[in-house]
Amino acid sequence: MGKKVEKKWKKRKKSCVGAWLSDEWSKKRQCGGTMCRFCRVLRKNCAILGVIASRESEGEGMEINPVFARRLYLCWLLTHEEKPNVPRLMQCTGWPRRTLQDVLKALPGLGVTLRFVEQGVRHNDGYYMLTDWGPLDAAWVAQHAEALRVSLTEAA
Repeated sequence: MGKKVEKKWKKRKKSCVGAWLSDEWSKKRQCGGTMCRFCRVLRKNCAILGVIASRESEGEGMEINPVFARRLYLCWLLTHEEKPNVPRLMQCTGWPRRTLQDVLKALPGLGVTLRFVEQGVRHNDGYYMLTDWGPLDAAWVAQHAEALRVSLTEAA
């Protein structure tokens, strides 16, 4: 890393990553909780969403931004529902169609890889498949799926 770039990163020493960051991505990060080239995109997304998270312990609840919680919960649903298309996700969540479409469109911005599997003749007949969780820790999301769902129903 050049001196100019190094100075730039030293100025921005703020941890941006919550407990939901996967171990694989934690190992890639060279900054130990500070801003670096590996977590730049994640930092930007965390800053935009205003993410506040704490590890759940006895007596402590989980506080997380509803926008980010919605994205995490939808990722979990995509892996646990059989052939999750928008109408089926509407049934599961009770969210409006447009909200689901917006969240699905925003997931690649977090580094999550989605694939639309077409079924049948029509181009929009099919379901979504989550192929890569990216920087998100699937185990953490699965462990806290119910808490995420509850926080979303309370926020509504």
